[in-house]
Amino acid sequence: MKNRLFTLAAALTLAAVVGGFYAAPVLAQAVKAALVKNVDERGRVPYQSAAACSASGGPAISCDILLTKVPVGTRLVLEHISSNNQLPPGATFYTFSTTHGTMLPPKLFASFPGSTIWTGNDDLLEYFEAGETPKVSVFATATSLTANVLATGYLVTLP
Repeated sequence: MKNRLFTLAAALTLAAVVGGFYAAPVLAQAVKAALVKNVDERGRVPYQSAAACSASGGPAISCDILLTKVPVGTRLVLEHISSNNQLPPGATFYTFSTTHGTMLPPKLFASFPGSTIWTGNDDLLEYFEAGETPKVSVFATATSLTANVLATGYLVTLP
């Protein structure tokens, strides 16, 4: 009887020691899995905004293109802007710039009877907080201007 009692006590002690070693890692894995959240992966919440503007008057004109407002609870990471700008023949397209002052150089794309097309296609990295409205400003020496802009990036969910 005494031998069985010692055997039972030893088995319970061994179970408690082994359980103590293995319970903590299992519990830590369960807690860690619950606390990890992927909030800033590029493809998780993509952002794309297209807008246009027209201006006339000259000899130097500009127009501001307002993009989609950043939703509440997110931050916008703007990564790329492309533009297509139509001006009268012989007009000079200066540049376009973003809200935070990034200047993006234009490229002459084509010249047709009655119009000249300038394009821009540039990578950038700018951040906008919730509630902000990204803006692209277009500048040219011309009597008229029509500009189309496409901006892409992604939204990060804020805690």
